[in-house]
Amino acid sequence: MRKWLLMLWLAFHAFLMTAQTNSARHQAQQLNSRAEAEMKKLTGKYAVDSLTVCRAIVKAVEYTLQCDEYDKMPLANGQVKKHYTTQNQRRLLILQPRLLVAGDYMQEHEYIDEAREAYVLYMNAAENRLLNGQTDDTGLAAYALAEISLDRRNFKQADRYANIALAYDNSAQLAAEIKAQCMRHQMITPQDSAKYLAVINKLYETDPNNDKYFAWIMQFYDRPQQRHKLEYFVDKELENNPNSIVPWILKGEIAMKAGRWDEAVDAYQHADEIDPGNVPVAFNIGVCLTSMSAEYDRQRRQRTQQIINGEKNGPLPTAEEEQQIKQWLTEARVYLERVRGRDPKRKKVDWVKPLYMVYTSLGEKIKADELSPLVNQFKNNF
Repeated sequence: MRKWLLMLWLAFHAFLMTAQTNSARHQAQQLNSRAEAEMKKLTGKYAVDSLTVCRAIVKAVEYTLQCDEYDKMPLANGQVKKHYTTQNQRRLLILQPRLLVAGDYMQEHEYIDEAREAYVLYMNAAENRLLNGQTDDTGLAAYALAEISLDRRNFKQADRYANIALAYDNSAQLAAEIKAQCMRHQMITPQDSAKYLAVINKLYETDPNNDKYFAWIMQFYDRPQQRHKLEYFVDKELENNPNSIVPWILKGEIAMKAGRWDEAVDAYQHADEIDPGNVPVAFNIGVCLTSMSAEYDRQRRQRTQQIINGEKNGPLPTAEEEQQIKQWLTEARVYLERVRGRDPKRKKVDWVKPLYMVYTSLGEKIKADELSPLVNQFKNNF
């Protein structure tokens, strides 16, 4: 009886193994056919639609990887007899590099979930034995996934993908940026802030001309609890990089906000010497000179009135003071007219009102009248 039951069990087991083998073969065959069907969408009438092509690439790789899994399943006797290795390898060699292109396209066109699927699939395909020895851009795929995760504020996942991207030369710097931004969003304690500042300082040291890194440092110092350190940092940067335009611009902005007009003009003029084509810099010089002359004139008039009223003793304003105001306005006109010539359609800065005020203050009525319609238009828009 036991022998008969054993034989029955063995027969049933053999039947199950045969059924599973046949099922695996059938699945591999079906998946191979599906992958080939998707391959056909890459040419002919379907190829005119970029999104269709991108989706076909993703599907073809998905079916190919699944086909390979079923194809390498052992037979009932334990042997592995593959039928679709050649087809699977051919498709992967063609399609795997195109997964990155597909992912980039879909990410650019806001198909974010599908883009993410393409990047994950690229990384999975890169680990497949059929691609052994091929060029591996897993770092770029991991960086793209980290970027998507960061945008979705999934900082843990973003950091995990960034760690993968750090291991590859072509994505290490980008991955470091992602990790830095993850740290920025998760700062809670002073220790967190110190670690983040150390990271972004290190990034800046590797590329001092990178405006993005400099901006991150500025954002850090612009927080209320750090703002008092900003001028110190800028002055230190100017000691180390006196020929860099960015710290000069920032020094000018700090002085301008504080109403220290002469200091702002000096900083912006240094920036102007480095890059004479920078329109906002020339505009700010003109505005600062105009503001400096207006404030000086206001103080002069106030002092005059106080002397007349007997509230204050001292000499009345001199012709030299009047000449100084005119000199500042004349210099402001030079900068603002330069801005007008380089940015006539006011795409970068709106120079109309400051230049109109300069013309009016200098008594240049014809030039002021020329700008008057634009000034009125400006008023009507507010």
